Amino acid sequence: YIAEYMDAVDDVVYGGYVVKGDAEKLKGNLRYLYEKKAEPMHTAEMRIRSPYQDFHTSNFLVSRQVFINHPLDVRFRHYGYEDVLFGKQLQMAGISIDHISNPLAFDRFEDNARFMEKTEESLRTIYMFRDELRGYARLLDASDKLKQYRLHIPFLWIYRKMKNRWRRNLCGD
Repeated sequence: YIAEYMDAVDDVVYGGYVVKGDAEKLKGNLRYLYEKKAEPMHTAEMRIRSPYQDFHTSNFLVSRQVFINHPLDVRFRHYGYEDVLFGKQLQMAGISIDHISNPLAFDRFEDNARFMEKTEESLRTIYMFRDELRGYARLLDASDKLKQYRLHIPFLWIYRKMKNRWRRNLCGD
């Protein structure tokens, strides 16, 4: 595992992740279902296509000098998107990311209520840093499309009416 990182040539190396766990036992776990669905998009081959937009701090190696010169942004006080901005900062500085296939296995998943809390927290974070994250977060691109076609108004109306029912459903059995 470590030798794979040692063979990498760039100052920043990202190894990716795979999702493990008993699918039958986890069939109602939202985090597991989300990660499992997204897993094919996070192979090294896929990550190389958009190396800065698909960077996560869950399994990376960075040289000391790069990390000193480009630390994680201390303005991030809540969950979500700190690694996305870090990827953008690396791109702006012209620092390449070597995407290798050296995955870390995720096999522990929080319950649905906690997953919903973290999702909502990350939405607040992405909103706070929306100007800096635009073009690096697909969710912002989708939001911009909704606004462009003025679909955000009916979407928000439906959301306000349904959010409690949806939350109960997602957090329940």
